Amino acid sequence: MNLNNHIEDRLNRLGQQLQSRPTLVEHVQRQLEAELPSIQNSGQNLSMYGNHKQYRRLAISSSLVATVATLLWSILSTSTATLAYTQVIEAVRQQKWLHAQAQFPNGEQGHMWVSLDQNLWAYRFGSSRCFYDGQQRARYELSESEDAINILPFSEEDKSGAFPTQTLTEESPSISWLFNTEKVVHQEQRRIRDNGREWIEFEMKLWRGEHSIAILRVDPETRLPVRMELRSAKDLVKPIVYEFDYPASGPSDIYEMGVKRELPIVDLRPSDNAQRIIDAMAASRARIGDFQMLVSTTQAFLGHAIWRRGKCWRVDLCYLMNSGGAWPSTPLEESANRSQWFEEQLGKTERVPLYICDGQTVWHNQSPLGSTKAVWERSSHVAPTDLMSGEGLGNLADAGNIKFPSLLYPDLSRKAGWEFTFDETPEDNLGLVVIKRSARLATATPQVGHEWYFIDPKKGHAVVKAELFTVSANQQAEPESTDLRQTVVMKDFRDATNGTWVARSIEMNMPVISQDTKSYSQITTTTQFDMIFDPEFKEGLFEAPTDK
Repeated sequence: MNLNNHIEDRLNRLGQQLQSRPTLVEHVQRQLEAELPSIQNSGQNLSMYGNHKQYRRLAISSSLVATVATLLWSILSTSTATLAYTQVIEAVRQQKWLHAQAQFPNGEQGHMWVSLDQNLWAYRFGSSRCFYDGQQRARYELSESEDAINILPFSEEDKSGAFPTQTLTEESPSISWLFNTEKVVHQEQRRIRDNGREWIEFEMKLWRGEHSIAILRVDPETRLPVRMELRSAKDLVKPIVYEFDYPASGPSDIYEMGVKRELPIVDLRPSDNAQRIIDAMAASRARIGDFQMLVSTTQAFLGHAIWRRGKCWRVDLCYLMNSGGAWPSTPLEESANRSQWFEEQLGKTERVPLYICDGQTVWHNQSPLGSTKAVWERSSHVAPTDLMSGEGLGNLADAGNIKFPSLLYPDLSRKAGWEFTFDETPEDNLGLVVIKRSARLATATPQVGHEWYFIDPKKGHAVVKAELFTVSANQQAEPESTDLRQTVVMKDFRDATNGTWVARSIEMNMPVISQDTKSYSQITTTTQFDMIFDPEFKEGLFEAPTDK
């Protein structure tokens, strides 16, 4: 395959991971794909407002920033380096601006600027322009049509990932969750001479991605990184090249990046009250503490056991054939000893480890069959924070609907290209607030995907109901008007810890299409969550597999 295609594919995949996709509507989209095979044949993508240009724009920005984080992390990861990592960190922090230029094998270039002192970050790639103002907590970006400037609030990704070097300290050598899949698994340091000068080079092996070989060059006199190459093991002669410099000034707004000042400004920031709800949901999700949990779903002979302690977590697959699919066998609330109850329930299943996260790396068992030996690989698609993030329908591969945080407390930050409305006093749902989002689907015939979230402020701002449906572009937005409808209802709430509420069960009513008649029927599944907070954890529960 052509190297440029490799780069493009990787960037698109990374962009798709970072793009805030619909949190619950993905199942409906899969039904659309089944209904409209001509769309698949034509190569069009059934993603919410997810075109190629958007993904590549997001990908290049994340790639550039991830490089900055990776190069610093690479120095932090080896304490025996001849150049002390604390010296390099301090040298970077003393700079007014850091500028990175990326050169891709196909000739395209990207630029990024960071000012830690002013809390500013900006990037430029092709016609894309984006400027982050950390003090205002606002993102300015050139619209897709390039005829306006959109102002958006910081999303959760922006808040945690825009300034990665802020998380780099000697005591905590880690990087923002946005980049923690770029772990360095091997590193060597050497001194070289090039063009009559001496340099320090770090050769690193990153554990994922096509371009997994990184060569970082540091100036031993200034202690500043000056160059990095990302190479593919399949093609070492066509790297992605990054050049770093440290100018005295950088862009103070988006106009200084070549954007016309006469362009209209479109302020897409939610109202203060709407943003307060969004922030409160994120805060409740962040307060969820340590737990162990059993997850079981009706109409299934599989369950899951989950343990979470801080950044570490584990998911085991549980085969329920011996119990006839009825699991757990006794209610948790009837048990006087919850830890004993948990172990008893596990003992009634055939249990196979599926995921292990040691806080930095997620390991995935590629052979989750009880009769075979586990085959562990570093996951290329699951990050350590994915279990507790506000993104996604709740699914991890081989572990459907275990992500209760994203079901109860999804990230509803406003995004460009999405319609957004907020109703504080809905007539039919007194006591609740409603956030509605919609966007066009990239379908052959105009379709619009809608997400309606009903939020209860009295239950920690948890979503108690969600309506997800797809209608034609000229059709009134009503869930009852279409068969392409998914309804999610959270039931049996209880106050867990610190004002965070969790649902004991979540009911999903979703459409299923008949391949014979092309007609829809509805299927209802209920997922039960038996959760124990602040348990005692067994020794070695979260240790990385030794037989990898």
